Amino acid sequence: MYNQIRRRVAQLSGVIPLTFDMCINSCLAYTGPLSNLKACPECGENHYNAAQRAASGGKKLVPCQVFHTMPIGPQLQALWRNPDTAISMHYRDSRTQQIFEELERNNGELHSYDDFLHGHNYLEAVADG
Repeated sequence: MYNQIRRRVAQLSGVIPLTFDMCINSCLAYTGPLSNLKACPECGENHYNAAQRAASGGKKLVPCQVFHTMPIGPQLQALWRNPDTAISMHYRDSRTQQIFEELERNNGELHSYDDFLHGHNYLEAVADG
């Protein structure tokens, strides 16, 4: 049942997890130029589970540890598809505009600082383009 739901969510949202082998001690991920390593160069732990490899006669390579990541692009696309979350994605723009309007009304002073967007460095960077 779980796998059916997972596949359906992936189909509807377009968000598909990517799985990568990693060191059992989290030293590194076996990706790119490190993907063919048999052991971690940091701690020396095996990339693949030795017991499962031996049980399969060396044919089955099962990583000792994997990690899952969700690419940001499909997540953002899924957020833009929903009208409510699309509005939320404009929070920074709309709140910044409100802050500048408040500054204009109050001779350059803010009455509250309740968000990082009220920070001097941020507002100065926005004003400078």
